[in-house]
Amino acid sequence: MVNDHSNGHRGPMLRRVSLRWFERGLLTLGLLLMGLWFKNETDARASHSAGAKKLETARLDGASSDAPDEALTKEWRPETLARGVFGRIQIPRLGISALITEGTGPEQLERAVGHVSTTVFPGQAGNCALAGHPDSFLRGLGGLRKNDVIRIDTLQDTYTYVVVWGGVVGAMQSRYAGCGGHHSRGSAN
Repeated sequence: MVNDHSNGHRGPMLRRVSLRWFERGLLTLGLLLMGLWFKNETDARASHSAGAKKLETARLDGASSDAPDEALTKEWRPETLARGVFGRIQIPRLGISALITEGTGPEQLERAVGHVSTTVFPGQAGNCALAGHPDSFLRGLGGLRKNDVIRIDTLQDTYTYVVVWGGVVGAMQSRYAGCGGHHSRGSAN
């Protein structure tokens, strides 16, 4: 009978030990994932900061424009810095400021907001589409509303837009906004 009694306690004790190891494993996994997130976030912010400094320096140095003064043509492409960065988008009310790079692949979207290559560039006639992760550089974009100001600075010019409507579409819950805008040539701020 003594053996039966000791076996009865062994089952719950074994379960507790197994649960403790499982808890420790989950805690370790969580800490590793947080470390990976922190590294990626730090790398992205450092890249954004360095790119923003380069963009601002190039704008202050008066980078020349290869664009005609009249309406920009479809063939025109903005001057770019390293890694394809050609501008910065700012939405002051939401505190959003992010670099813009050409392309929407994972490498580009880890470092900046991406310009959809099948659309026109800022300042050209037509629709300019930008893509980015809402939990990264565009965090807070869900708060975008009518009359918000969106400013896009490129090496050549500054483009200011005002949101006239917006919404959420599609299965991926993409945000979009219709904006009216104007071009303010020569504004470096």
